[in-house]
Amino acid sequence: MAKNWRDVRNKKLDPEAQARVDRKVKMETLKIRLKQVREHLNMTQVEMAEATHRTQSEISKLENRNDLLVSTLLSYILDAGGKIEINAVFEDKEVSLL
Repeated sequence: MAKNWRDVRNKKLDPEAQARVDRKVKMETLKIRLKQVREHLNMTQVEMAEATHRTQSEISKLENRNDLLVSTLLSYILDAGGKIEINAVFEDKEVSLL
């Protein structure tokens, strides 16, 4: 019988370990998305570096960083010609933060 990952995780991991896994998954997803943003723009790391006034190695580090400041993410996207929308979503309302 196949088991759902969430059920296995909840049985095997204490709440603190679950939170660490969830944070890591979210950060890995962010790394993938930064790379996907660049690739969606059909840009190499060198081209993105030029557009964002960074070096190629800085772009590589951003795409592989475990944690990003919102200001770093904002400048990366704005310099590439995009915009960022950040919302806090609650059960009964949504608040635009950026």
